[in-house]
Amino acid sequence: MQKHYSWLINPVTGDYDLAGGNPQRDTSLQFPAYARLKVRRGAWLYSPNTDYGSDFGTVRKRSSTTPALLESIGTRALQPLLDDGRATDVAFSTVASSRHSEELQCTITDSDSNTLSFSFTPVGG
Repeated sequence: MQKHYSWLINPVTGDYDLAGGNPQRDTSLQFPAYARLKVRRGAWLYSPNTDYGSDFGTVRKRSSTTPALLESIGTRALQPLLDDGRATDVAFSTVASSRHSEELQCTITDSDSNTLSFSFTPVGG
């Protein structure tokens, strides 16, 4: 499978990991996954289509958010990584829950059987 290059991103800060002032190249799915989860569906100017991104922005308007709903939104956002063969499995689980937000754990297995796992807060904060 052809390698796709992106930039290494820190999911905690949402910024690029720099070395000597330059972003670090990466072949993992960390940046493609992070961008698809954090960008509102259809809102990114350079998106390849209107399916790029997630619907987490629409959840903010709802009063009752269930972990199952958040997990399904995350899975839908990362479906293109499964469709193009870069990922073989995507899983979400709720790590922490509070009155105003949920923290999700995202685990992605790429086509080389490498596992990437990170936590993020999709709604609230």
